[in-house]
Amino acid sequence: MTTLPPVDGAPSRASAAGAPSDSERPIVNRLDLERLDRYLGSPENGPATTEYIRWVLENARAVDAREIPRDVVTMHSRVRIGSNHGGDEEYVLCYPGEEESVPCGLSVLSPLGAAMLGVKQGSTFRVIGPRPRTFVLASIEYQPERSRRSST
Repeated sequence: MTTLPPVDGAPSRASAAGAPSDSERPIVNRLDLERLDRYLGSPENGPATTEYIRWVLENARAVDAREIPRDVVTMHSRVRIGSNHGGDEEYVLCYPGEEESVPCGLSVLSPLGAAMLGVKQGSTFRVIGPRPRTFVLASIEYQPERSRRSST
């Protein structure tokens, strides 16, 4: 199971049990990190989601888009996840405001969207809240960085 903090009650740097190891750090495209920084103070997201995104920004391994592994969720990735309550769900991870115009769009500022960013295919991740849920990232159907690499 990935050790990313749950979205609800995400630890602050001071309360985290040390910095995560390289294998536990989310891998995020540098451009995505820069764009996400703008949303930290957004009234759209609750304090727990803001704290989680701050944790990602502070702890992510920021890499160039060409270096993103093929099995990591990035912005605009289309993923299939399985949950502990049965059934698969498909989502496209979007920036705020894009989710309405994208089929299966899910804002990165939602608890599920924030928890999914930087997760590797096959990993288990949690979203804690009024209804705690555990998910498995079953597959990445589309990843923009992978698509660009295979077309060149």
